[in-house]
Amino acid sequence: MPISRSNIVYLVLLITAPLFAQNQFRLNKIKSFNVGVVVDPNASIKEKGLNRGIEVEYVKQIYTRISYTSFPTLTYGYTDLTGASGVNFTSGRHNRIRYYTGGRFGYIQRSTTKYPTVGLEAGIDYKINSFLLVGVRATNDKRNDFKIYRTTPEMRQSGFIKVGLTL
Repeated sequence: MPISRSNIVYLVLLITAPLFAQNQFRLNKIKSFNVGVVVDPNASIKEKGLNRGIEVEYVKQIYTRISYTSFPTLTYGYTDLTGASGVNFTSGRHNRIRYYTGGRFGYIQRSTTKYPTVGLEAGIDYKINSFLLVGVRATNDKRNDFKIYRTTPEMRQSGFIKVGLTL
């Protein structure tokens, strides 16, 4: 009995459907505690310094993170302490890919003055193995620290690369 093209298509769908089902986009249900280091490569190259930070994060359906970033090369220096919280999604076999989006809030210190900041973020993390992860994150923050230059606060986009450990 010859195999028709439509039967081949059905056979391929029958074999691959369970494989694709394992990779579906879904709300994250795996609990983890992550510690990481981040770098903003664009700002680091532009300002000829290293904009780096550390972060601690609790992850389940909702994530909560606190991070500290330092960029001493900038005029008047720069440090921030920022909290973030939002929703997590996952895909891939063994939940290796994490997608997240949420809000950010905190303060920026320039010289001896602290300025509030608030914004949004979105990112993707990839688990290399059960302990090591890498990720990228984009942020869009209202930065009030520009008042130090006697200018109005403005929205500023940043991008970060992360290397972390899952505990």
